Amino acid sequence: MNAAISNMEITANMLSKNLLPNASFELDFGDTVPTNWGDTQNELALQLHLDLNPDEIGITQVPQVPPRSEAMDDTIDGERAARVETEATPHETGESSSTPVGHLLSPMVSVVPCTPYTISVYARSDEASAKLEIGLWTHPVDFTQSPDSLSYTLPLSTEWQRFLFTCCTDELEDRAVVDFKVTADKAGAVVWFDAAQLEWGPQATKFETRRNIEAVVAGRPGARPRQGRRDSSLIHLNDGPLKLSLTTYNHAAEAVNEPITLEVQELVGGGVILAHTLVDPIAPGRNERKLSLDFPFIGEFRARLIAGDGEQISPEDYIFVNYPVFEETYQGVVYTKHSAVHEIPAERSVLPWTNDRNWYADTQATLIVTDDDEIHAQMSDGHTVMCTRDGGRTWDNLQVTKSVNTVLRDGTFLAVEPEEGRLRVSQSSDQGRTWQPLGQIESSEHPQVGGIEQLRDGSLIIPVGIISSETAAGPLTVHAFRSTDGGMTWSDGSPICPGGEPQILELQSGKLLAFCRNNPRVPPNDLQRPFRNEGPWRLWQRFQGARNLSSYTKRVTLAESDDGGQTWHGQRPATFLLEEMHGGGVQLPDGQVVFLYTHRGPTYRGGERAKVSCDEGKTWRDELYFMTATPSYPGYSGSCVLPPHLADGKPGMILTLVGERSERNWGSEGPATPEGFQYMPRVQAIRWRPVA
Repeated sequence: MNAAISNMEITANMLSKNLLPNASFELDFGDTVPTNWGDTQNELALQLHLDLNPDEIGITQVPQVPPRSEAMDDTIDGERAARVETEATPHETGESSSTPVGHLLSPMVSVVPCTPYTISVYARSDEASAKLEIGLWTHPVDFTQSPDSLSYTLPLSTEWQRFLFTCCTDELEDRAVVDFKVTADKAGAVVWFDAAQLEWGPQATKFETRRNIEAVVAGRPGARPRQGRRDSSLIHLNDGPLKLSLTTYNHAAEAVNEPITLEVQELVGGGVILAHTLVDPIAPGRNERKLSLDFPFIGEFRARLIAGDGEQISPEDYIFVNYPVFEETYQGVVYTKHSAVHEIPAERSVLPWTNDRNWYADTQATLIVTDDDEIHAQMSDGHTVMCTRDGGRTWDNLQVTKSVNTVLRDGTFLAVEPEEGRLRVSQSSDQGRTWQPLGQIESSEHPQVGGIEQLRDGSLIIPVGIISSETAAGPLTVHAFRSTDGGMTWSDGSPICPGGEPQILELQSGKLLAFCRNNPRVPPNDLQRPFRNEGPWRLWQRFQGARNLSSYTKRVTLAESDDGGQTWHGQRPATFLLEEMHGGGVQLPDGQVVFLYTHRGPTYRGGERAKVSCDEGKTWRDELYFMTATPSYPGYSGSCVLPPHLADGKPGMILTLVGERSERNWGSEGPATPEGFQYMPRVQAIRWRPVA
């Protein structure tokens, strides 16, 4: 049992006649993925997403054809029924089983341990070979095994029949999922279900819905950005009212005056930012209503519907994002405080560069202002370095023969190249035209190389994500390597934290702060990890329509060193949504640390974000800055602090270069052309400063 159940909760469970929400299937099951009936992303059903064969990614037990709610002329209750199709189920080899199967899983509900319950449902099928088994799972659902309780096999007919099954819950479990399993001699056989009920006690009673009024809120079709992406139903843009669709079902024969409150919370933090009460009478049957709400907020949110008695009546939360839209001529930066929208002025320009080799548009994370006031940025084509001498207002391009990792304060270019398990370091004193060998760093195969940071004492430090031992296949661990002789020799690596794509920043206090992309996979033996990060994980799973499991967090991890990078401590997350990665930072003259990172969850209108710390990255101010909101694919960024004479005469201005990749990949063979692409790779230069 997950937690002790009080006598009050036991009594409430027993008095609730039907424990199943949306039990006559009048509300849709979800948008990108099933989120009430058919939900496979709850604590009991998540195991279905595991790969059956680790060597064959993507073969899972998740149904290829999810169940859905459909309108019918003849139903037992209401206007709709649940439609389930049989399909060939995969084995570990990827081959299909001989008996096609379909499953209709209920939402996960609370039950009383060691207690009798009765399950009932109406079902029918036009397929003569169709059969039904009723099961109750209180341990993790696994279709290759039997549930905790399972009925006999029950033949179906073309007429609606009510099927009953009484069983007892496990004495240690307080959650359950009902499983209506159908089989047939052929794939594609359709079985219909209606009026499902789970009730306490050994006998079935007349069907009743859990509540007379049921409702669900979702994105409004036709009001969404259409980019050919599965995630579009979750995306709203802050260029007008928030457009939602409210579906209600009133099981009574007459209109009901029951207020419903639409409550919107921040996905991270949970603060309620909107409570909109709907007081119009709810007509009998299924009704759809369009909502257009003033919503001056940006970020990630969850919406739910609350009845007058305070109980949630929507079977699941609607998780969505509301993102800014920047016009091409926009000269500013949008930021939020507690999700409310504000703006600050900024100077924006697009670098005069075209990627002729690939779809990327990234710069190195560490930009350096040289002693001659030059700032250099290596472009993703590998052969172009953009150079500015006026703080990012205008740019020239240099052609280099090696990709530049960083530029030292004296203008020396450094390159770092993987070569047979080590990294070769080279230097150029003629802006990348010719190169001389400098030193080597012992690394591993497939390293993820960060930017070299030149410390105030002249020494160099570089973070590298490497395989941590000869026998390990992964994941990467970031190590710091240091050189005190200009890069000719390097120390052994000191481990920082798991991850890759790292950057190191030297702070005014002498402390080093490391930023590392951390992307741990869900371990098969601990499927509760996603639910420790539930809101962000559910958003990520839904916008990508995921069938398999990947990450449970995908964010930037910080670590710090007080001894020049020999040891690291204070490892902690710096971002909290999945698909937030590749972070870096700068420190302003007043000591504030500005942390910038890429946000791709979802990718459409994702982009670069930033936030500010007054205590070296231990805590963060409430403001969240939206540097870009690209309609294509967010790239990476690099930043530096401009001296006053390259800024506006005042200290504390930041130059940030932000990449925007093409909307999809292309090959690297031959020149890249815009044919068939709406967005070509580009890099924006943004001169800005955060609010005081």
